[in-house]
Amino acid sequence: MKGFKTSLGGVEWSIQFVKRNQITKNNWGECCSDSKIIKVREDLATINILDTVIHELRHAQHPVMF
Repeated sequence: MKGFKTSLGGVEWSIQFVKRNQITKNNWGECCSDSKIIKVREDLATINILDTVIHELRHAQHPVMF
């Protein structure tokens, strides 16, 4: 699955779809505010990928809230 870039509040973020072993165990996704990269497991069901992307974008948008 191909990743993409998006802008949140004028800041460009990269969304990457990665293998299970490329993120912390038991996580579906990760948001790194330092590198502006969101990683989502590529092996999830489509609905879970969408849910996880939205969830991680919320972390990116409001890091203090989570």
